[in-house]
Amino acid sequence: MTEKKTRGRQRSSESQEAILKATAELLTEKPLRDVTIEFIATKAGVGKVTIYRWWPTKAYIALDAYLRILAKHITVPDTGDIKTDLTTLLRYSMNLAAMPE
Repeated sequence: MTEKKTRGRQRSSESQEAILKATAELLTEKPLRDVTIEFIATKAGVGKVTIYRWWPTKAYIALDAYLRILAKHITVPDTGDIKTDLTTLLRYSMNLAAMPE
């Protein structure tokens, strides 16, 4: 079988983690409108080109950072009852703002 070729370099998990962590930290200090790709790159210790290669805008980085935080704090229940599972998941999601990091 031939391997499927992808465009560009694969994401470095260390760089990706640093970028998402830096973004989350910056967003605790200031609103998204005041966060720049340059700030994120500097805080993460990566180049701006690396960021733009993987995300088209800072909004996408912020969304990925937020989703990563959600994944750490919210476990998806599986009781066998979809209504109960969705209700529980919704309650977890609504209480996320009150959860410590």
